[in-house]
Amino acid sequence: MEHRDTISLLLKTMDSMWEKSSWCGETHIQKNMFFLQELMEVPFEWSFIIYKYGPYSFDLSYLIGEIHSYGLIELVPQWGFRPKIKVTEYGKEFYEDISELCCKYGRQIDFVADEFGSKNVSELERLATGLHITLDKKVENKTVENRSRRLNYLKPHIKLNDAHVVVKKLIILLIEHEWPEVKCRRKLANS
Repeated sequence: MEHRDTISLLLKTMDSMWEKSSWCGETHIQKNMFFLQELMEVPFEWSFIIYKYGPYSFDLSYLIGEIHSYGLIELVPQWGFRPKIKVTEYGKEFYEDISELCCKYGRQIDFVADEFGSKNVSELERLATGLHITLDKKVENKTVENRSRRLNYLKPHIKLNDAHVVVKKLIILLIEHEWPEVKCRRKLANS
């Protein structure tokens, strides 16, 4: 995907999150972009690693800083917390210039914003790490139990019972929503 296209879709996603009353801080953006890339198969090329709050991309973090320096986003201070991130009018004009691309992936962006935008950091960490484990080729025998154990192993503060609930939520989420574009739906449902 071209750099300009990546920026446009990132801005559109941030704007959709903001419209859905998401906190829209960097952690929320990281997780929503992870879901778009890995769950909805929007062709970004970010590499995500498991980090403090789940999947994290240093390249995406750098891009957020880059678009801030261009004036496409602004930081909205929040007393006692890290700032929220809001798309500026200039940023909206930027992504609207490539409206056909935003239309092409609009359904996926809206789904992710609706489904994950209002979740808190703890919920996002659990769901995103659970999905990361599901898609990890190193994890063999991807039963609900094995994925739950792996989630608990990587994130010991997530109790095994809670990890089990997260994995089942991912399965239900994908079964309830008919997403023919999503290949991993079968992987999740068959466990």
